[in-house]
Amino acid sequence: MFQFVELTDATNTATLTDMVVYFLTSLDLGVASLRDGELGGEGPYDDVTTKITFHVRGTTAADAYAAIDVVNKLLDNARRWWRGDISVALVKLRLQVQGSTLPVLECAIKGRAPGGPANVRPQITWDQNLCLYISEDVTIQFVRRGQLFGATETSGFGTAVNNGDTMVPGVGAWSAADALHPTRVRIGNLTRATTPYVGPGFVLITNSSGKIIILEAEALTWNVLGKGGAVGSTATVADAANNARGGSIRRLTSTTIAGGITFQGIGNLTITFARTARFAVVFANMKNTTFGATCQAQAQIVDASGSITASAPAIPIDANAAAQWYNLGLIAMPPANVGGSNGGTVNVLITPTIGGGVTFDIDSIVIFGITTEADRAIAIGASYPAGIPAPTNRPVAIEINHQLISAPDSRVVTIATDGVDDLAGVDYRRGDVVLITSPASAGGSGSPTVLWLVTGSEGGGSGSGGNYWRYSPGGVVFQATLDVMRRLSYIVPR
Repeated sequence: MFQFVELTDATNTATLTDMVVYFLTSLDLGVASLRDGELGGEGPYDDVTTKITFHVRGTTAADAYAAIDVVNKLLDNARRWWRGDISVALVKLRLQVQGSTLPVLECAIKGRAPGGPANVRPQITWDQNLCLYISEDVTIQFVRRGQLFGATETSGFGTAVNNGDTMVPGVGAWSAADALHPTRVRIGNLTRATTPYVGPGFVLITNSSGKIIILEAEALTWNVLGKGGAVGSTATVADAANNARGGSIRRLTSTTIAGGITFQGIGNLTITFARTARFAVVFANMKNTTFGATCQAQAQIVDASGSITASAPAIPIDANAAAQWYNLGLIAMPPANVGGSNGGTVNVLITPTIGGGVTFDIDSIVIFGITTEADRAIAIGASYPAGIPAPTNRPVAIEINHQLISAPDSRVVTIATDGVDDLAGVDYRRGDVVLITSPASAGGSGSPTVLWLVTGSEGGGSGSGGNYWRYSPGGVVFQATLDVMRRLSYIVPR
């Protein structure tokens, strides 16, 4: 049984276990199951229907009706909130099981359940023994989010690392976890004085740092595959001035594309990676610097025997003087051999499609293994849209927040020094941004690892990112810090 059950929006509250006005008689909480699909920003678990039956008492009939009206209005407002009405607050179900040592658990209510009682139907009668007006067996059914949220655990910011390197959060007092918990990620160390522009990019999060492989483009083996007299060459070019990750980049040059030319870069994958990842997302930091020329970029996975096992669609790359990270697609990894000796390779193919003399630069390539719902790649747009004055939109942190217990949907925003969303609610992201982790300890084994792939510099309000390969305010490679906050969650109350 439950020793505490409450419906509340922080202003209106119905404590169904207060034993004065409300008397809880039954609660069918329901148990959430894993979703078949992960899109939609709703987390890994399905919504569930909860049914509650209770009695209401009042010294007058009006008091009893008023108590029932509180519950009715809360359910109405829950539906309005879910529809996006910003004039109403989130309605929560808060509960605690009898004998539990956990704090009160809570979840968001979305409104009445389809097919359930459309309205609260009170029947008020006078009880001569109690000398009170009562309404017995009032029943409500509503839809709620499947996870019940408990304590908040925060890691604190970890050590600053150069942009483009993996980072971990600080070491917080994190409890051992036996479930996946929604997690808020905040990338910090930005300041208004030195943050004029953050270019578009990606944030990768995983519970295993071994799922992220970073390859320097100049370290790949490059082949020039020409047809019909097509001529091209590749060379390693020093580019420390533009903060290339390894101090240099790989330059691909086609003199003529004739019957067709493709530049093929081959990078080795580690055995561990190939055995643990079912799928991989390939990212490349590139720029096509030739005006009027277009190219295509494509990623392939090749197994140890040399056979191409998967190919992503070709991605068009228009001429752009600014470096930018591109998502080359999700591709299936080859199965590991019985002996576990299958490392395989990743091929990156660059094919000029228009123009003769094309210069194409690549700095680095990232292969991200996708195994569980805890592995996420989030696309994030520029820190502010063109035309908005930069001084009012310079972020001091970038936050990815699931908001499962605070808002209808998740978000990616930049945060100002006063803690207020810097973009007035503008959301730059694609994909499911509900991040989930299950680390044993922050900063330790199983702790979240995050990689922020971003370019940008001193572009100002025009939105230009400059030529820097890594985010470099003032021309200096930015050092980012990572803070992680998770809400312990439960499917069955404890």
